[in-house]
Amino acid sequence: MTRLALLRKRLMRNNKRLRFRRPTVGARPGVLVFSDEATETQVNSICYSPDVLRHNPDDLEDLIANKDVLCWIDVQGLKSEAEIKRIAKLASIPDLMLEDIVNVPQRSRSDSMDGRLLIVTRMARPDKGVMSIEQVSIYVYENVVVTFQEDEGDVFSPIRQRLHNAKGPLRHGKADFLAYTLLATIVDAYFPLLEHMADRLQILEHYALMRPTSGLLRHLVSARNDALRLHRAVKPQKELFTGLLRDKTSLLSDEVRMYLSDSNDHTIQAADVTDTLREMSVNLLNLYMSSMANHTNDKMKVLTIMASIFIPLTFIAGIYGMNFDYMPELHVVWGYPAVWVVMAATAMALMIYFYRKGWITDHNRDLDQTLREHFAELESRHSVK
Repeated sequence: MTRLALLRKRLMRNNKRLRFRRPTVGARPGVLVFSDEATETQVNSICYSPDVLRHNPDDLEDLIANKDVLCWIDVQGLKSEAEIKRIAKLASIPDLMLEDIVNVPQRSRSDSMDGRLLIVTRMARPDKGVMSIEQVSIYVYENVVVTFQEDEGDVFSPIRQRLHNAKGPLRHGKADFLAYTLLATIVDAYFPLLEHMADRLQILEHYALMRPTSGLLRHLVSARNDALRLHRAVKPQKELFTGLLRDKTSLLSDEVRMYLSDSNDHTIQAADVTDTLREMSVNLLNLYMSSMANHTNDKMKVLTIMASIFIPLTFIAGIYGMNFDYMPELHVVWGYPAVWVVMAATAMALMIYFYRKGWITDHNRDLDQTLREHFAELESRHSVK
């Protein structure tokens, strides 16, 4: 495969989720669009009650009909039209909700109709060294919860482990409590990525200030793009939680609303951090450009100083390099040493002049010491006694 083909494949993979899956203009509501680039569909289900836990049961339809059992159906990948429609029929998903689930990406929000609740959110997680952000749809109806994900892999392993251990209120909770748990887990998974992004930006800031090179620009742009993607994923979650808390339908119990209020605080905190990281990533590029300009100026300063020293020396050498017989210094014994003394004195005088101007040596140590003294004075002045 040629280098151009590899580059095209990489660009298509990185921009995959920027492509909207929409029906043709003028199509009727509820039309589904299945893309060939979507991930293969995999379906896993867990049906449980306080005393029963079954993975991928064969009689899933019968268990859904049993209102004493709660069924969580996890769909990963949106490629198989037949499989997704089968799950939609089992869970009684309306066409309009199914359209929002399949035709990604959608705006993060919550919709409720006829005793059904649909939550559209964004899940972020590390995937083979790359930050993966995908749409997750959580559908709630009676004793059924269905999650639809774009790709394979998620952050729900702790929830599956809690169901397996039968500890805590999850095995005794209803469908709305499971939906809250899934949504809260997605929100909590933001924070490890935010911490990683903050550490990454701090490292890049050090190199942008101390060692700005052309190879660093690629990492700065990549960090900025990841920060922007994470910001676009996290920021709309505040609107999602606001809509859930304001929804006055009976789909969410008062207990779940209390838990959602706590997760809403986490979402606001995560959104504030993403704002800071986005500003840092943009400022890092400006810092890099300024540092590159300063380093270029330092190099030009060295070259200018060298040229300034050698210009008078070249002038002297040019004068005594002229082919005239009647030059006073040509036929005296001290002529050659005198020229060297004059050239050395000229170079030394210029070096002393440039040193006093501060062009040769860097006075950062004196500046650091002076700043420390000023900061110590300010600290003692403003300290609380």
